[in-house]
Amino acid sequence: MKWWNHLWLNESFATYMSYLVMTQSPELTKYRGAWIDFMGRKFEGINADVLNTTHPVVNNIQSVSEAESVFNGISYGKGASFLKQAHKVLGLETMKKALHIYFQKYKWTNTEFADFINSL
Repeated sequence: MKWWNHLWLNESFATYMSYLVMTQSPELTKYRGAWIDFMGRKFEGINADVLNTTHPVVNNIQSVSEAESVFNGISYGKGASFLKQAHKVLGLETMKKALHIYFQKYKWTNTEFADFINSL
């Protein structure tokens, strides 16, 4: 990473995609109810939002110790919920095309949130 500010996108994406794959893969039919578990992740982020330690998903991080303090339910659950909403709004085919563009353009490099949004 260039720095920690946009690492949330990696973590949120991994969280969201793990649930999407579990619910869409024919080989993983026993996980069809995984979205219920995903809601727990989402509410973990919502619960973290009401604390005095709340923070935006995208942060301007000044130190490694500050980076460690912001990787919580907001980074994982709230960020993954944003990606799920984007997927629902854009639709499967548009999302797939956007992700293909994003991964092709930025393979083996670091990205920032603006890079992801521009790909969408």
